[in-house]
Amino acid sequence: MAAPRAATASAKQVTRRNFAEAVRELGAQLESCDYVAVAAQKTGAPTGWRRALPVDTAETAYLKAKLAAESFQPLQIAVCPFLLRKSSPSTLVAYP
Repeated sequence: MAAPRAATASAKQVTRRNFAEAVRELGAQLESCDYVAVAAQKTGAPTGWRRALPVDTAETAYLKAKLAAESFQPLQIAVCPFLLRKSSPSTLVAYP
């Protein structure tokens, strides 16, 4: 019996710039897949140096709050469609 091969894959990073393309690609993969794995996780939190301090001016406090809001990621979602190979049912193909 042959030793199992290590899986090599990397996660696709979806940003504002490639969101539309990533959604189209995911839609096509979802239509042809056999299984889908989904994971969601709350992430991100503003760090202490961005909090408004009593000595901050209104403008500084606003800019700190704006920077914290822009960099805060409240939710990460991972979706991975799987396809069973017809020629070898024990082989999964993942589309990370």
